[in-house]
Amino acid sequence: MGRATVAEGEPGVGRERRPGPTRAQPAVAPLRSLERAKAGNQLERLSAHALDWITLTVPAPVALLAPVDRRQALMQGSDPIVTRLAAAPAGLDLAALCVDYVKRARAIDPFAPSRWNAGQTPVVGPADAGGAALLRDSGYGQFLAAHGLATQATTFLRDGGRIVAALLLLRSSAQPELSVAEIAALRRGQPLLELAWRLARVCREGVPQQTGLPLDRLTPRELDVTRAAATGATNAEIARDLQLSEATVKTHLAHVRTKLGLRSRTQLVALVRPDAGR
Repeated sequence: MGRATVAEGEPGVGRERRPGPTRAQPAVAPLRSLERAKAGNQLERLSAHALDWITLTVPAPVALLAPVDRRQALMQGSDPIVTRLAAAPAGLDLAALCVDYVKRARAIDPFAPSRWNAGQTPVVGPADAGGAALLRDSGYGQFLAAHGLATQATTFLRDGGRIVAALLLLRSSAQPELSVAEIAALRRGQPLLELAWRLARVCREGVPQQTGLPLDRLTPRELDVTRAAATGATNAEIARDLQLSEATVKTHLAHVRTKLGLRSRTQLVALVRPDAGR
């Protein structure tokens, strides 16, 4: 039996395929210039002044203070990316850089929060990424070079044991490598930045006006979990110390926030920590 032939133009032949659904662009947090951030809300103003202060200590032509979402994804979330440019590379497009990062560079980023969240590392510099030469030759180094940049240092800000923001200092090949002394300066400044960031978030979310909390509403176990959380311990650390599961710790904290009329762990820590009210 011979093969059936189908004339061109019949159904199934010579038809154009319908294009599939186009991929949505990565959802990148909105950008705020330094000047605009200084006129923004309390968290934006803090971010702007933090960039001003840190770049006086460690000069960088490009500085970003970017949110980190609950999946530990940098440059994504509801908070804006506050930016500071000073003698930045000609033609640098920060919006394009951020989209390019989220779209293709985040997975290969040696500075990514997801790589450093488990520990308590405050600052990651080129040496932590394998050294300046290895960074330049890496896929991430090629991403930086495509945007006129050559090296980076990242300062992490944590809340409740989780990285919630990152301050990126970026230099081009025209600037010197980040020195050991500059990385040490960033480490010295990190605790102050982290505390200020936490307090700004608390103020933005609205802390109840009372100075004391009705802790007598809590069960003994809820009180134990609350006091541990107030020291900055993570859920895993609280679970280990109190011999509970992490799920139970989360449940206790949810009940505590409901009983005390709080909206977040940040508020809880700010009001229950040992030095609160002093």
